[in-house]
Amino acid sequence: MAEALAVVGVVASIVQLVQSTGHIIRLFKEYQEVVGELPKSLRHVNAELPLLSDTLQRSKALIENGAIDDTDILKPVIDGCQCQIESLGTLLGKLIPLSDSKREKTMKGFSSIYYEGEVKRTTTNIRQYIQTLTYYHAADSAIKVVKGKLTSN
Repeated sequence: MAEALAVVGVVASIVQLVQSTGHIIRLFKEYQEVVGELPKSLRHVNAELPLLSDTLQRSKALIENGAIDDTDILKPVIDGCQCQIESLGTLLGKLIPLSDSKREKTMKGFSSIYYEGEVKRTTTNIRQYIQTLTYYHAADSAIKVVKGKLTSN
C-alpha cells in the first residue's frame, strides 16, 4: 500500500512539474513574439526545458508501467527541480515585459542585468536536475539490458 502511495506521489509531482515547465515554455514563446528574442541568460534554458518536459513524461510513463520501481529516489530530484522551476517563474515575472508599458519594459530590461546571477544559478540547478534524471535513465536502461543478456544465456 505504501509503495502505491509513493508511486502516486511521484507521478503527481511529475505532472505538476511538467505543467510548470510548460508554463515557462509558453512565457518564453510569448516573450519572443513580443520582443523578438530572449535575453542571452535565458536562451539556453529555453532550449533545455522541452527536454526536461519530455524526460519527465517518459519517467512518468515508465513509473506507471512498472518499469521503474525505486520511485523514492526520484521524488527528491523532482521536488528540487520543481522548486527551481518555480524560482525561474518568479524571476521571469520580474524580467519579461509582456504587457507592461514602454517605461516598465525599459526598467525590466535594465533589471535583467541585476537578476542575471540569480537566473544563471537557477538555470544551472535546473540543468543539474536534467543531468541527474538523464543519468538515472541511462544507467537504469543499461542495467536492464545487461540483466536481459545475463538471463537469456
